[in-house]
Amino acid sequence: MVLKPSEIRTIILEEHGELRRRLAGIEALLEGLSRGDSAARRELRTSFDTLCHLFITHIAHEEAILRPILADIDNWGPIRIELMDREHVEQRQRVAELAALSAETNPGAYVRSVREFVTDLRADMDGEERECLSPDVLRDDTTSIDAFGG
Repeated sequence: MVLKPSEIRTIILEEHGELRRRLAGIEALLEGLSRGDSAARRELRTSFDTLCHLFITHIAHEEAILRPILADIDNWGPIRIELMDREHVEQRQRVAELAALSAETNPGAYVRSVREFVTDLRADMDGEERECLSPDVLRDDTTSIDAFGG
């Protein structure tokens, strides 16, 4: 089944919504940690590991359904794909590095790294929604306006 651009946009935006809900939960746990809630540390590790798994699945899904359509959507398609591919490599590497951190051995570094990742992931989704997922980019109509002739 071939998905229309608007359907792809809807799917990816729904996934972003789920990731944002998870990010909010992680931020609440980070707040709990800053207030001294010891149970929040265990919950944070579990919640963060779940987020990372969902995120890795999400970027693979973007590559499967969004990447092909970006290639031909407009003149910026190849640049968008190059940026997305580079970003996904970096994000996979970062998730692997975060998975190797220990919340018990170095809780301060772990919390800082998680907080930074949460902030960066939210900003990345915001940018992606502006640059790749907007209705101006992912349109169901494929009619292009001739820049020279109108």
